[in-house]
Amino acid sequence: MQREEVRSFFERRPFAPFRLRMISGTTADIRTPESLVGPRHIAFLNRHGVIEVIATEFIESIEPLIARRRNGRKRPGSGR
Repeated sequence: MQREEVRSFFERRPFAPFRLRMISGTTADIRTPESLVGPRHIAFLNRHGVIEVIATEFIESIEPLIARRRNGRKRPGSGR
């Protein structure tokens, strides 16, 4: 995946959480905009507050995360 495409998701304002899907099938949920996007890698905080580094060449796709309420139900207007 192109670095500029990945960077555009991190730079959206207001920030909207998204999921990175790797070619291996693993995923990484990005819930905060704090990140570093370099020429070949991205670094971000995972849900445990630990920095993860991923090579952009291994990212297969990016998809938005569906907003959910604390009770587990989807928010009105967030899709089906």
